[in-house]
Amino acid sequence: MGTLAQTVLPFKLGQPLHTFKQLDAQAREMSDNDAALALNNARRKLFHAISAAIKKQA
Repeated sequence: MGTLAQTVLPFKLGQPLHTFKQLDAQAREMSDNDAALALNNARRKLFHAISAAIKKQA
C-alpha cells in the first residue's frame, strides 16, 4: 500500500499536468461562474477521495 498522496493524487508531484498555453485556452472557454463550479466540484471530489483513503487506512 502506498502513501496517502499516492492513493489520492492521480499524478506524480512535481510534474505539471498542463502547460500555461493549455490553461489559458481552457480559461477562455469558461465563464467565471463555470470555473467556480468546476473548482468546487473538483475540490469536493478531492476531499471525498482523501476521506475515503484515510478511512481505508484506519
